[in-house]
Amino acid sequence: MNNVNPKPAATTPQQPLLTIEDLSLSFETSQKGVVLEALQKVALVVNASQTVCIVGESGCGKSLTSLAIMGLTPTNALKPTGTVWFQTKDNKRVELLSLPERELRKLRGREIAMIFQDPMTSLNPAFTVEFQLCEAIQTHSNVKLSKTQLREKAIAALDAVGIPAPADRLKAYPFQLSGGMSQRVMIAIALAGDPKILIADEPTTALDVTIQAQILTLLKNLQTSRKMGLILITHDLGVVAEMADFVNVMYAGQIVESGSAADVLHNPRHPYTQALLNSLPALQMTKTNERRLESIPGVVPHLAARPSGCQFHPRCLYKTTVCVAGHPALKAISNDHAARCFKTEGKL
Repeated sequence: MNNVNPKPAATTPQQPLLTIEDLSLSFETSQKGVVLEALQKVALVVNASQTVCIVGESGCGKSLTSLAIMGLTPTNALKPTGTVWFQTKDNKRVELLSLPERELRKLRGREIAMIFQDPMTSLNPAFTVEFQLCEAIQTHSNVKLSKTQLREKAIAALDAVGIPAPADRLKAYPFQLSGGMSQRVMIAIALAGDPKILIADEPTTALDVTIQAQILTLLKNLQTSRKMGLILITHDLGVVAEMADFVNVMYAGQIVESGSAADVLHNPRHPYTQALLNSLPALQMTKTNERRLESIPGVVPHLAARPSGCQFHPRCLYKTTVCVAGHPALKAISNDHAARCFKTEGKL
């Protein structure tokens, strides 16, 4: 396979911070009565101090899953179905999809926070770092803070994410910051409410390799010190190997394989996962393991042109007539390892 070496799976507490069950989401179209299903019965669990990665190509539903959790779905999306259970700081178990917007707004940022894909466009170019960071700190504070208190907390927040001379950076505008510095500011804003869960949607997009490593190390250190649950959305299996405790592979709005990082990376059971891994170069190429890099033919199907049966069958090397007609279920292979494939079920 590849020289992808995941870290050992972490021991996690019994009570999950977040439990998603049968999360489905559809979109209205301009054609009356026609809706397009974007997410189909997504299920995942996040524990304290655990990193759960959602991996897949663009268009597989990774970001949409995170937006559904946060209650930030597009305006043409129908109300999500399923359940999203969350354990709050005061140990109350609430179902996020059924919460009124006013109640969800109280949790958003303070209990569950999110870092969006592009830091260069996520920050408001018209306001200083100080204004945007202090606004987040005050929004998530239970008491009214003075300007001096807000400034002190803002400096401490920038210092916590590794920004040098944080007091000087407060006066900067986003265009005066590098991509890596902007991402650190976004992380500081996301952590202003000291959330129990942080969702990081492609947090290293458009950053060079050195800065990517720094941001990932920062996220891991902050997660460890705060005992946060971390949902990391990525298409980079190298990041998965470095960061993940548990992995969910998504394709066409479905979880097609899930399991510990060791299980998924070293014993992939879904053809899509295998294809993703085979497209990676080996870390050390020798004459004994030289091979051409493989590519996955075709593209992720559009919402309006989803295939019959298994969603991956048009691109799959193992497809048969069973795959074209049937809908494989996500079946357990071992303790926490499951895959959605007729081949795994022994039907091919």
